[in-house]
Amino acid sequence: MALSKSLYINGMQCPKLLWLSKHRKGDRSVFAPDASLEAVFERGNEVGDLACELFPNGERIEWEGTSFDEKIARAKELIERGVRYIYEATFSFGGALIMVDILEICADGSLIINEVKSSTSVSPVYMDDTAFQYFVLTSLGYNVKAVNLIYLNSEYVRGDELDLRGLFISEDLTENAKEQFNNVRENIARFERILEFPNEPECDIDMHCYEPYTCGAFEYCWAGVAQGSVFDIGSKLGVKFYKKDKFALWHSGVKNIDDIKDISSFPAYQQIQLKAHK
Repeated sequence: MALSKSLYINGMQCPKLLWLSKHRKGDRSVFAPDASLEAVFERGNEVGDLACELFPNGERIEWEGTSFDEKIARAKELIERGVRYIYEATFSFGGALIMVDILEICADGSLIINEVKSSTSVSPVYMDDTAFQYFVLTSLGYNVKAVNLIYLNSEYVRGDELDLRGLFISEDLTENAKEQFNNVRENIARFERILEFPNEPECDIDMHCYEPYTCGAFEYCWAGVAQGSVFDIGSKLGVKFYKKDKFALWHSGVKNIDDIKDISSFPAYQQIQLKAHK
């Protein structure tokens, strides 16, 4: 029951998403095809290839045609051979599986993790991502000297030639990875227990449906939310009735706008919107 980096991130968002991503992956009744998401993946691949040029003449572990065991053996072989850079270096520890975008092997044998994102800022989810990678490599006995996040510089303006050093920003996330070590270990143990459940865990809709990303199983989990629900409040007069307030109503048992009989306890700007729905 391998726990990949993407599954780990799914687990950080929602236990139900974690379970569905493992046990119902490819089920279109749960995860509908998303052209925009595929475009994001394609853009990410292009950015990743460009970032590799910052670390030239490395060895790539190919995705197609080889098993994970073969990928893991290949990464170990390249490290022992003294290769400076490995692209998509693959490792596993206790069922946790990672593929490091760009792994740098220093002269003293220590390692540097370089994770590449097609974003223009550092998100908390990227910190979880890199902490997970640090945990696996450190648990395998490697000396991880640094953990870097490489992302796009939003202020970069291209001239006649593409300047990769100007295009990318590298931020050191080593301290966060170290601080999160025990948390990652506890999360992995919890996620592994969830993946062993025979049925998907019960998990009501909440802000995690949107954070850090809109959930890929959103339509599946929201199938029971009818038109006229409390989530439709504000659609007539602009967004002033915040999601967290709608979820507070939902979890209190108020599912539909028509269930709200007394609006006097609401702030004035929310009362205006509620009246508009009556």
